Amino acid sequence: MNMTHLQAFFVGFFLIVAHVAMIFGMLDPSLGTGGSGNGHSMH
Repeated sequence: MNMTHLQAFFVGFFLIVAHVAMIFGMLDPSLGTGGSGNGHSMH
């Protein structure tokens, strides 16, 4: 596996994880804020 395929794999993996995390954040807002409701859903 050359660098181009490795880079594409990591980009795709990151996008999938980011979308899943965003969907979970929309379904359950308390997950992102830790239940405190301070609005800091992103790290």
